[in-house]
Amino acid sequence: MRYCFILAVSRFSYYNIEKILRDLPEKINFVLIVDEEHQKNVPDSFKTHLSNIFVIEKIDFEICKQIIKSQRKKGNYNPKDSIVCADEKSLITAAQLREYFNLSGPKPYEYVPFSSKRIMKQILSIANVKVPKFVDFEGILTKNELSKYHFSLYDLFKGPYVVKPLDGGGSEDTAIIKNFENLQKWYDKSFSYKNNYTAEQYIEGTFYLCDSFVYNKQIKFTEISEYLCPNLNFTFGFPIGAIPLRKNTQLRERALNLNKEVVKALNPPNGGLHLEFFVEKQSNELIFLEIGARPPGKNICFMHEKNFDVNLYELTLRCELGLPLNINLKENLYHSLIHLACYPGIVNKLNPPKLKSHTEIAWHIKINDNISRYPLSLKEGVAADILLQNTNYDELLEDFYMLKTHKPYL
Repeated sequence: MRYCFILAVSRFSYYNIEKILRDLPEKINFVLIVDEEHQKNVPDSFKTHLSNIFVIEKIDFEICKQIIKSQRKKGNYNPKDSIVCADEKSLITAAQLREYFNLSGPKPYEYVPFSSKRIMKQILSIANVKVPKFVDFEGILTKNELSKYHFSLYDLFKGPYVVKPLDGGGSEDTAIIKNFENLQKWYDKSFSYKNNYTAEQYIEGTFYLCDSFVYNKQIKFTEISEYLCPNLNFTFGFPIGAIPLRKNTQLRERALNLNKEVVKALNPPNGGLHLEFFVEKQSNELIFLEIGARPPGKNICFMHEKNFDVNLYELTLRCELGLPLNINLKENLYHSLIHLACYPGIVNKLNPPKLKSHTEIAWHIKINDNISRYPLSLKEGVAADILLQNTNYDELLEDFYMLKTHKPYL
């Protein structure tokens, strides 16, 4: 008897488990380990393919170890058992469990370059990849002189800077600091003595993403997309979303080269990668921002699947199960995905956009809802999801940019 343990808190259906079952040469018992906070998000369509679900307070090594040990005992500890994880905060835990049970797949040391924004930027700086100027943020010793500390950082970076956790993601507990009031507000709301933070140069420019899948040190899939707005702006009521870059452009080639340099320097394990970078407004340089050793969040994976019939979560599961990746690009261009943010006010009227592209919209608000504040993170506060499709790239791009200022409700 063979087991596959999936540690996950989101995007369960993205694994395309029903599709994978058709390719399995033997029966595998799929076991989901999910935390209490996210158990309600597990769809019934995913549950039907599971032999067991364990709901725990949080994804923790010791608790997961006991669950996996008890389940594997039933199958006589099959050496082909696997542990799958595509959630950034649990990657190290999954790797430690593989190491403990001597199972195949990424081990803890392989995630070291991705475990801290400081470490990844130090490595890339040595590899001559352009990164923002950065320092560790010291929020304990400077508590009583926060104003002076702010001005020293402002002088160091010669302008605004960004503060964020060293090991965070999804723009959580992140802020752009343009004055002392910004820093004080962030400090009171987000700073914790338990966490480590970084301060880095604020880059003014256009924000892009590059998603890849690496297998046996080879990049098997790469796609470059432009963000509608920096993700952090979502907490101020701006939309987030992405559109694939037009093919055969100079920018796309430069971005592909940047991705190759980053992959070579960081030497990632098998799996998905989500890289973010800026094209600086003044210099037109490509500046690396950060990278995660996992597929992208929100619905970016869905956009790639629509455009290329490639799903990075499915590839992650296939890789851990030892199945062929079966990457056969089937272009169905162009699709774009946008999430419209909530903002304070009463929803008197839904305001769907009038666009040239074919539009599918899913509302998450209704008339008479009273929205009390802006979203606190990317995990909440979505007014509507919009999927655009258009074979005419110029029309799609026009619609994409129009949504930057669109108000989903009045």
